[in-house]
Amino acid sequence: MRVPVVGTRVLGVGGLSLWVLGATWLGQVLGHPWVLPVLQTLPVYGFMVWLLRKGAWRSAIRWMWLWAAAVGLVGTLWAYRQGPAVAPLVLYGETYRQKMFDWLRTGQGEESDPRRFLRRHGVELGLFTVTSLTTASLVSMHGGTILMNYMSYYVGSLMRHSDAPFWTFVTAWPVYAVLRVLAYVVLGVLLAEPLLYRLDPDRWGVYRLRDRGPWLALAVVGLVADVFLKAWLAPVYRHWILTYVRLP
Repeated sequence: MRVPVVGTRVLGVGGLSLWVLGATWLGQVLGHPWVLPVLQTLPVYGFMVWLLRKGAWRSAIRWMWLWAAAVGLVGTLWAYRQGPAVAPLVLYGETYRQKMFDWLRTGQGEESDPRRFLRRHGVELGLFTVTSLTTASLVSMHGGTILMNYMSYYVGSLMRHSDAPFWTFVTAWPVYAVLRVLAYVVLGVLLAEPLLYRLDPDRWGVYRLRDRGPWLALAVVGLVADVFLKAWLAPVYRHWILTYVRLP
């Protein structure tokens, strides 16, 4: 019985990755920055809702983790291969790239200033929570895709100026950023449930928030760890990145 299950999962991961790749290619062909995140998000959102309606919220979290990883990987390699040509298609991409490049050059900026990035993180978390609860995560998931795209654009652009692109890929996706993405995925999945269950009265009675408690706590721990690790390690990652990068 194990082989079919493993085979199904492999096919699922492959299909998810191919969808992200195809959606990114189609978004480039259509050439509108708002189209790209919609193509990357909507079908996968429908898959998540289908899993949640089945009560498979743990599976939904795992699949959405894989989807986020695929968006990050495809977006990074896309920017690495095509460079500035993709800039008009990535919402906030060039603005974010310039901000991060300035931080790498000077060591000054929001990235290494906890007072500044804490304020932004707080606003982002508040907006994400509200939009997740009020739209069953449709809007917040779309916003998360935009964020993954502009972060990927920055990393891919940075790799183009590196003597060791793989090292730059690893260090430009710091552990605290990965923790933040993982935590937001958990929140996005679990905060979609209350509205979905409310819209399905037959299933509302089986919804138990306490069953999700440990996972919600894990997400909060991840977000807190992100703040402390970023405050501590951002200068270290800057040094590691600049080991092989020659900024223009």
